[in-house]
Amino acid sequence: MAWILLILGGLFEVGFTTCLGKVKETSGTESIFWFFGKLRLKHVLTL
Repeated sequence: MAWILLILGGLFEVGFTTCLGKVKETSGTESIFWFFGKLRLKHVLTL
């Protein structure tokens, strides 16, 4: 069970850093969508 949680946490970490990188690369409306994706992942991780 611990390994499953570790792998799941790693996948969320990769998703979070991907969204963070995309926010820096994009501009305009697309940047806002990546920012909300980052906030959504952060919210899921804190539950």
